[in-house]
Amino acid sequence: RKDYKVAFQYFYLASQNGEPLAVYHLAEMYAAGSGVLRSCQTAVELYKTVCELGRWSEKFLPAYFAYQAGQTDPSLVHYLFLAEMGYEIAQINSAYIIESDKVKIFHQKQIYPLALLLWNRAAAQGNAFARVKMGDYHYYGFGTERDYIAAVVHYTLAADQHSAQAMFNLGYMCQHGVGIPKDIHLAR
Repeated sequence: RKDYKVAFQYFYLASQNGEPLAVYHLAEMYAAGSGVLRSCQTAVELYKTVCELGRWSEKFLPAYFAYQAGQTDPSLVHYLFLAEMGYEIAQINSAYIIESDKVKIFHQKQIYPLALLLWNRAAAQGNAFARVKMGDYHYYGFGTERDYIAAVVHYTLAADQHSAQAMFNLGYMCQHGVGIPKDIHLAR
């Protein structure tokens, strides 16, 4: 007899210790609705976690060690390669490095548009911090035209993910009527 409740407990505990196989079995349970309420979104998030816990993490080591050694450009090349493969953390690290003043392989005019592209890719994967950065880029006009309405959209999406910075930014915009009608009560 299958006991899904006990299986879920053990898989959950093992997953909290970073065991990829346990995370995989949790994803399977959510995908099929076995012992839990079926949730495709939760299943996809867990499958993604399984991928992130795999051997690919070894690919990040050269980029990390190059960055730690002060070799910013070789580190960036490694991270950009991984970012193109779709790894969210590589997209974030690449954008962060590109924004720093240490990069020498890009012209100044290329920095913000490329960082915006990388932040956008990470935001599309559900990263709230990247979504806030998208809002910042539109608010200040970095790598794109200044667009307060787009900034409000990005901050709202990040606030829906409980980002305190996004909530503050929306409050500021409400208080001053930037991109949305001025509303002092909503700004509170």
